[in-house]
Amino acid sequence: MQAPDELPGWREVPLARLLQDRSNLPVRLENDANAAALGEWRFGAGRGATSRANDAIAGRWATALGWHATALTKPGDGSALRTLSHDVEVTGRHVVEAARGGDEAALALIGREARWLGIGFTNLLHLYSPDMIVMGGGISHGYNLLRKPLEATIQERAMPAFRDVPVVPNSVGMPA
Repeated sequence: MQAPDELPGWREVPLARLLQDRSNLPVRLENDANAAALGEWRFGAGRGATSRANDAIAGRWATALGWHATALTKPGDGSALRTLSHDVEVTGRHVVEAARGGDEAALALIGREARWLGIGFTNLLHLYSPDMIVMGGGISHGYNLLRKPLEATIQERAMPAFRDVPVVPNSVGMPA
């Protein structure tokens, strides 16, 4: 098993076997996006859906949102985005927080990202015909800010049969 970037030095560690030996339970390792999709389908916002297609795409958008915010600002510029990030790399979470505070640059970034998410979700609707789309990852913390422009993009771009498919935030593992 190749070590993920988040676990340097973890090469060829038989983690599944070690966990199974310790817990006396069957253990299967899966990437985080697939595990989250399965958890939502079984226990969360996707419970009751008849289809399950993993869309790890939204997680990448949260990262891109942070990159765009970092490129838009400069250390020490006094912007809300840099202030919230303590003048280091701005994350998607910082953008969401600044947008909730009414920061114009953050709101513009949120609107732009919501449009791109809407385009991506429309493509997923057309490819997979899911019962619903569960939006997870860091970007889902800004669901209330993204929802209206995202839904507007889906209404504008999706074929009529897909315009009423709900897009909901994840519920498993959400902070209290």
